[in-house]
Amino acid sequence: MKKFLTRLFSLFIILVFSPIFIIVYLLIIYFDGPPAIFKSKRLGLSSKEIILYKFRTMTKDRDVTKRVITKIGKYLRRSSIDELPQLFNIMFGEMNFVGPRPLPEESYKTERMKEYKLLRLSVKPGLTGLSQINTLGKPRSTDEKLVYDIKYVKTRNIYLDIYIIIKTFGTLLRRFKVNKSGETL
Repeated sequence: MKKFLTRLFSLFIILVFSPIFIIVYLLIIYFDGPPAIFKSKRLGLSSKEIILYKFRTMTKDRDVTKRVITKIGKYLRRSSIDELPQLFNIMFGEMNFVGPRPLPEESYKTERMKEYKLLRLSVKPGLTGLSQINTLGKPRSTDEKLVYDIKYVKTRNIYLDIYIIIKTFGTLLRRFKVNKSGETL
């Protein structure tokens, strides 16, 4: 029943925010050209590969080292609006609202990440999580975020999920004020 309600609620949010989706989509196309949606391979539940959707915030340079955040991308990242297309991942049953953020395969190369990979991937990834609400407004390593992800996986329950969702709104406001560059925190 929880899975059904999660998917239904994500569809409801998509419908409510559809004007924002359309406006952002058109702004990206107008200012930066297509595509407006960035797709990235990530690992989901039980190491299953999923395609994560985001609004594109970087230039399209084929050389990844030369990509930079676009003008509109900086605002989208600061406000986390770039993450809204992940509601489709939730609707498709690949993600939850709360859980460890989905990471690409290459993020699991450090010894610490290898050690906790199976545990971290024993739950569906989330749009927000314990690590996201505990940001200090500065960039952190994957290993630093892992501490919160493991704590979440080991203690997760409906009350913790509700707490994380409520705290996410305050975190988004703080992040918008602090993160002027739009960099990943």
